[in-house]
Amino acid sequence: MSINAIQFQRGLSLPQFQARYGSEPQCEQALVAARWPHGWQCAHCGCKRFFLTRNGPGRQLWECFVCGYQSSSIVGTVMEHTHLPLRLWFLAMYLLTQNKNAISALALKRQLGVSYKTAWLLKHKLMQAMSQRDARYRLSGRVEIDDAYLGGERAGHIYGGRKPANKTAFVAAVQTHPDGRPLYMRLTPVADFTNQDMAQWAARHLAPGCHVVSDGTRAFAQVRQVGATHERQSPAAAVRAPKRLSCTGSTPCWATSRPAWWAPTTRLTTPNMVRAIWPSSAIASTGGLTCLRCCTGCCGRWRPPGRCR
Repeated sequence: MSINAIQFQRGLSLPQFQARYGSEPQCEQALVAARWPHGWQCAHCGCKRFFLTRNGPGRQLWECFVCGYQSSSIVGTVMEHTHLPLRLWFLAMYLLTQNKNAISALALKRQLGVSYKTAWLLKHKLMQAMSQRDARYRLSGRVEIDDAYLGGERAGHIYGGRKPANKTAFVAAVQTHPDGRPLYMRLTPVADFTNQDMAQWAARHLAPGCHVVSDGTRAFAQVRQVGATHERQSPAAAVRAPKRLSCTGSTPCWATSRPAWWAPTTRLTTPNMVRAIWPSSAIASTGGLTCLRCCTGCCGRWRPPGRCR
């Protein structure tokens, strides 16, 4: 079995994380570089001249040289007014994002050495910040979407139609490269796959001008309302046998002039299916199997070479 490249992609190991963000000065430096990549700037007057100070034994402060406005590296972030060290916040971010199924507040409490209430609040603050950041982005370029359901069966319910009982419907959307490699993914619960629900989903999660590829679900065509192009690819249509037409060539069509041992109702689409039914003597006498379209393409099925040309 081949290896899934997405599951085996390289990440940041725990020893590497501790080497980069294991101390308070390292976390402070990383936070300052992320907040002010082009240098500190006063949020009050826009001045870039400052001097460093401390408010007693507290955190380091940046004070504006002109207006005297003071700010710290955690002002305006999810860590504002915290009494926890930055290294614990960074470790909580690492544990929350590296685990495949996230991490419970109880497990986070044990890993960080804090109380359960602190771990629960810290986890939900980080998840809320991640949700707000993710809501600002929209999928663009080439986007593949599909409908899916999550949930189990419920006793005593009749399972029929498009939305079974006790299952949550959601849209699975993946932004890809032109060659199909995934870039970004979004899983969004929806009430149902109606035209109205899909129009609202497209307005919220798709950027204008993107190219959407979906299956034959009719509601997905509503993405055109936000200025996106839509391409429908039906798996059933891709494997459907070609329509049989009357042969107009000078030689009789092999599909209509079969030998006596040919099963009239047999529909063959692959060489393996042909070999399972076709007599070995017929294959040996014709030198193998090939896929040819006779005349105007009336059958286009697998047959011995030279039979229908």
